Amino acid sequence: MLTLSIISPIFFSIGLLLLLLNFGIQPSLSENYYRLKEKKLGALFYAYLVITALLLIAPLCEFGGIFGFLTAAGLCFVGAAAAFKDDKTQRRVHVGGALASAGGAVGTLIKIKMIKYALIVVPIIALIAALTKTIKTSYVFWLEMCAFYSLFIGMIIFLA
Repeated sequence: MLTLSIISPIFFSIGLLLLLLNFGIQPSLSENYYRLKEKKLGALFYAYLVITALLLIAPLCEFGGIFGFLTAAGLCFVGAAAAFKDDKTQRRVHVGGALASAGGAVGTLIKIKMIKYALIVVPIIALIAALTKTIKTSYVFWLEMCAFYSLFIGMIIFLA
């Protein structure tokens, strides 16, 4: 499980870095779907989120239970309904998946008593956001990064 818990954040971070290098900091992570779609590569966004979720699901379900499942499943729904601006139903699925994933991540961290790592990650992410001067225009993106990296760090420390 530790191996998957290390591979997943590495995969997520490499994908994130590629998105940032190509498109810069967007208002949200999901906004990258539209940047990829312009290049006829929208399916890559779905693959990126689903692969991240599949790498996470075994360890998250093992120690996070239903919260871990919600985290991974929600991430799959976000990717599956990536065109959240184009269709009302996709928007509902996308937002619902995002809320389930974020809530599951927080629930998992609380359940495994690793929520304290969010207190370390949040100020670091806030500093990066302030230095890039994108905290107002991309606050959703930065909140997403807080959730992901708090979960990744808490999960790795819990399993180590």
